[in-house]
Amino acid sequence: MGSIEAPIRVVVIGGSYAGLSAALNLYDYCNGKEARARLHDPVGGSGIVIPVEIKLVDERDGYCTFTSRTPSHLQSRLGTKLQ
Repeated sequence: MGSIEAPIRVVVIGGSYAGLSAALNLYDYCNGKEARARLHDPVGGSGIVIPVEIKLVDERDGYCTFTSRTPSHLQSRLGTKLQ
């Protein structure tokens, strides 16, 4: 089998939790490392490097998570404790 010279181009649409996870795990696999989320890869990385160009496309210009603020919307007393 010949070597791959030109990088494989991959576009990940959506940069939320799943999009970022997919891009990072693909990057790890292509660099021969074990993935950051190893649910289906108990053995580890292969050590084989595959040139890849990963682009992450999202309509937002930043990443924001509201995990600590979600309970404050449900309970008014908790919201005052978090502020």
